[in-house]
Amino acid sequence: MSTGTQPSTPIYSFLADDPDLHDIVKMFVDEMPSRINQLLDEFVSKNWDELQKITHQLKGTIGSYGFSEITPAVGKLEQSLKAKLPEEEIQQSLVELIDLCRRMTIKPH
Repeated sequence: MSTGTQPSTPIYSFLADDPDLHDIVKMFVDEMPSRINQLLDEFVSKNWDELQKITHQLKGTIGSYGFSEITPAVGKLEQSLKAKLPEEEIQQSLVELIDLCRRMTIKPH
């Protein structure tokens, strides 16, 4: 499954400028590649229930780390899974979400 090209415009956490939160936001961003791999693994395995569970958890955390502009894409994927939409539509939502997640970064401290 192709998940797009190189990341384009960076998406910054609105919390990263807070010196007290910078390190935990950085940790969240640093962990995102493994979260993306987990999403992809569940999709490839067609493990829809687990993919929906992971997506729901991500929706709950991504905004908490200051990436609220990604929340609608996570919600779209979650709704696609809940509605049991065709695999192609789920894949499209997943690809869009992964593109956004790969663009997540924090400003240098």
